[in-house]
Amino acid sequence: MIRNFQSIFLILALISGLTAQGNVLQINSPSTGEIISTSFLPVNYSLAAYFDIGDSACTDCDGFIRVTMNYSYAGSFHSTGPDTIQDVTNGQYLLGLEVVDPNGNSFDPEIIDTVSFTTVGNPEFCEPGGLMAYAGDGRNILIWNEPFAASSENPFPATPDLGDYNTGTSDGSSFTETSEMKAHGGPNTSRLSGWARFSLLGLSPTVDIDSVIFNYYVNDTYYPWWSVTPVSVDPLTTDAATLHADINAEAINSTEAYLYRSEVSTFSGGFYSNTLINSANSDLADAVPNGYFVIGIASRDGSDLYWLYIDGWNETNPPSLDVYWSAPGGRQGIYSAPAISNNINFSTEEINIYKNAITNGLPYPDYLNEIADYETPRDPMPFPRDVDINCGTFEYYKIYDAYSFTFIDSADTNYYVHSGLTNNTRYCYYISAYYTEGESDTSTTVCAIPETFVPDPVTNLSSAGLDEEALIYWTSPTTPEYEYYTSFEDSAAAGFIAQGGFEIGEPDYALGPAAAGSGANCWGTNLTGAYLTSAFATLTSPEFDISAMTSPAMQINHWYQIESYYDGGNVKISTDGGNTWILLLPEIDYPADSIYSLNAGIPGEQAYSGTTVGNFWHTVQFNLDASDSLVQFRFDFGSDTFLQYAGWYIDDFALMDIGLGREIDGELTKYNIYQDGALLDSTTATSHM
Repeated sequence: MIRNFQSIFLILALISGLTAQGNVLQINSPSTGEIISTSFLPVNYSLAAYFDIGDSACTDCDGFIRVTMNYSYAGSFHSTGPDTIQDVTNGQYLLGLEVVDPNGNSFDPEIIDTVSFTTVGNPEFCEPGGLMAYAGDGRNILIWNEPFAASSENPFPATPDLGDYNTGTSDGSSFTETSEMKAHGGPNTSRLSGWARFSLLGLSPTVDIDSVIFNYYVNDTYYPWWSVTPVSVDPLTTDAATLHADINAEAINSTEAYLYRSEVSTFSGGFYSNTLINSANSDLADAVPNGYFVIGIASRDGSDLYWLYIDGWNETNPPSLDVYWSAPGGRQGIYSAPAISNNINFSTEEINIYKNAITNGLPYPDYLNEIADYETPRDPMPFPRDVDINCGTFEYYKIYDAYSFTFIDSADTNYYVHSGLTNNTRYCYYISAYYTEGESDTSTTVCAIPETFVPDPVTNLSSAGLDEEALIYWTSPTTPEYEYYTSFEDSAAAGFIAQGGFEIGEPDYALGPAAAGSGANCWGTNLTGAYLTSAFATLTSPEFDISAMTSPAMQINHWYQIESYYDGGNVKISTDGGNTWILLLPEIDYPADSIYSLNAGIPGEQAYSGTTVGNFWHTVQFNLDASDSLVQFRFDFGSDTFLQYAGWYIDDFALMDIGLGREIDGELTKYNIYQDGALLDSTTATSHM
């Protein structure tokens, strides 16, 4: 559609390619480098008299002014000013004013002016999040997250997890970098291409995604034409060839790519931010239930003379996403960047000739000058976008009754016990954070119904007959429920893979266990006899995602009879897809500090070892690191050249979140052991001889 401009002067300005500053639009205040100490930002700007400003979608004006703060939509101005932006909290900002047509489209060339400034003294009153209520006996327990938790931030800050391959580079046949993201020109099947896997844990799957801003630091570059692309596979579990192909699939398609950049030859390193386009918003929304979102970094150049290197998770300035979201139905005019046309009327060979000539100062045909029209000059930002949120000077939390809207009490911790309640009566709550400067918005409302406490019994009570003794053991009632459990009864062995001697089935060796720990099947180094000499046997688990657990732990039920010191078995963990393995220490130490140096599998390592200390089924626990995401476990067994015993048997593999086993009432003090109805003894342990 042809625009009927109201002003002939505007037409002439656009035809002549005049830039915004000093011709159509100029920001007078704030000025670059200014420090602002108010929560409202006065914006004074000059607009050319021949530009007829009006409301959006007007039919009798030239357009209006679109306002952005740190590249995010912040409103619009419809008069010659001055105007004000409200509720500006502490931080560093890049203010942008752009003159657009009545439909919100940019002019060609763009008419835009920007300034950077800093706001101080106006903290955001961050509200607490994650409020939960647990019912007790005559009381309710409230717990919540501190107000700085990412789940309540908008924009939501998505960053890569700390660990190899959360960002990195592939050449199509291997992983060449475990952190830095590199994009080189060249054949699309073998050129260096990078990726970033951003964690979305804490972002609600029920919100609407309004816009996604990619923040990144370019540490080295020369004249790149490049794209940010959709990636549908998980870099932590996918092979290099599949990942590389997925990154490059949409690289040259500007209507599919999340970002489509054609930089100039003077493009330099530094901090940059871009709004991701096309399907980025909907793709990220679809990815929230998975807990992560992946983007690719790919070059469109035909020559490896052009490149782009971006800091990854392990460099000085790791990348991030600012995910702006709205509650369902509450979206407020968020600006979505349009797709960019890639309808460039030059061949790859012509583009290479032009870029090579620019690079080396060589002559080239005049008609290739038009290629420069597709390049966009830009300078790095004066500061990174990542700015810590200042929520004010915290004093305490305020707890409210959600039925009567009355204040109940205050607390300076992130939990509160509401006592003196009537059992079987519903109580509802919400909370706020109180700062020296004021009170935050309130949290969501939660409810709980206190009830009379009835102690839970122990579970898994078992016994083992020994020489003139009996061992009784059980599971504490405070033990949390399993997040994952298997007793290896399925035909697929729960996805565990054995090498070197471990086998699954029913134990059938007179000197070994009489039966599996539970059910019919278990794993053993040899189900029908003693283990082999000079053995190195491994049992490897599938990969598990423990990122949602607050206090993850792994348990096994095992039985062992192993030559002391010379032979043994231990447990290892991998957090990088099985590339490296680290010894995992149990809650109660391994009985052997260092296995014999000529052991074929685990020389010099701590291990389970001994002929009389473990020859009964018993549970051991390994506490895990809550910062890990995807983990695998490997059970290693090794022997020397002499003396063999029944070996190592493993059953009842379980993952649990021990942070969820917190009892609300009835503090456990001891266990009473009865024989034929009479009290035999008491103990605080979970076993008795």
